[in-house]
Amino acid sequence: MSYEVPEPIVLKSDKMISAIEDTVFFKEVNLTTKGNNIVITDSKRSRFIVTDTNFKLKYIKGQRGSGPGELKYAQYPIIIDTTIFISDQGNMRVNVYGLKSGSYIKTYRHQDSPNLTSLSIDNDTNFYFGTQPYKDKPSIMAISKTGDHKRIGEIYPYKKNPKLEYNRNYKHVVTTPEGLIIAIGWTIPFIDIYDKTGKKLVQYDLSGYKAFKDALLEIDEMIKKDPDLEYSMHPIILGAYYRNGRLYLSLTNPIIEIFEFEISTEKCLLKNAFSLDTDSKEMMRSTLFFVDEKNEKIYIQYVASANIHIFKLPK
Repeated sequence: MSYEVPEPIVLKSDKMISAIEDTVFFKEVNLTTKGNNIVITDSKRSRFIVTDTNFKLKYIKGQRGSGPGELKYAQYPIIIDTTIFISDQGNMRVNVYGLKSGSYIKTYRHQDSPNLTSLSIDNDTNFYFGTQPYKDKPSIMAISKTGDHKRIGEIYPYKKNPKLEYNRNYKHVVTTPEGLIIAIGWTIPFIDIYDKTGKKLVQYDLSGYKAFKDALLEIDEMIKKDPDLEYSMHPIILGAYYRNGRLYLSLTNPIIEIFEFEISTEKCLLKNAFSLDTDSKEMMRSTLFFVDEKNEKIYIQYVASANIHIFKLPK
C-alpha cells in the first residue's frame, strides 16, 4: 500500500440543524436517509424521528421500555425498502417498523453484549454487529434471519494486557451488495474483508498513514503515563460508511477528519482526505457519521452542542 495522503479538501458546513421545528431537540443521535426520508434515532430519549430531507417533521415514535416496539437506547437506523431497522441496544434486539407511519412490525433478538459499535444488514436480512471484544473472542457477531448466532473474524494484533477482560478489538462493520463483510478497527487501524462464511479474504493495515500512526503513538504515551487507561477504549476511527466501492472513515485527527478509500478485495486506495470547517473546535460524535453519496451530503453530529452539520460531498 502507498501511504501518501492527498492535499485535504476543506469542506465548509453547508447547514446546521439544532432542532426540528424548534420543538424537537437532539441529544445523542444517529441517522440514515433514503428517498425523501430521514430517520433519526434519539438514543437517550429512546425514540426515533422521521423527517423529510429538509428536516420537516413527519412523525415521532417510540418510548422507553422493553415491550413490543419499545426502545432502550436506540441506535443505527437502516432503511430497507419500506421498513426501518433499529438497533435496540438496551434490550439486545433489532426492532423493525414501517417507514410510512412508524408502526411496529417485528423484533429480531441477539444474545450478546448490547455495547455495540455498529449494525449492518446484508441483502438476505442477516445482521452483523461490532460487539464487545471479550478476551480472545472475535468481535463481530453475525445473526441470521432465522436467529442463529456466531462470532466471526480474527483478533487484530495488539499489545495485550493479560489483566484485561476486554481487548482493543472493537470494530465497525459494514456490508456490501456483493455479500462481503468489511470490518474496520475502532482503536486499531486495520481493515479486514470477509466472505459470508467469515473467511478472511484480505487485510489492509492503515497504520502507515501519519494520522493513524500519530494516534497510536498518542494512545501508547497515555497508557505509559497511566496504565489504568488501557482499560478504556480510545477510538481512532469514529465511524465508517460504505457505498458503491467507497469506504468513508471519520477520524479523531484534528486536521484530517475524513478519509475516502476506494476499496475491494484487490485494493485499498486513499482517494480523498477531507478537513471540516464549522467555525468551532468541537469533537465529532462517534454515533453520527453518515454519507449520503447519492445526494452528495455528509451528516455529522458534534458532541458539545449536539448540533448536526451537513457538508456537501464533492463529486
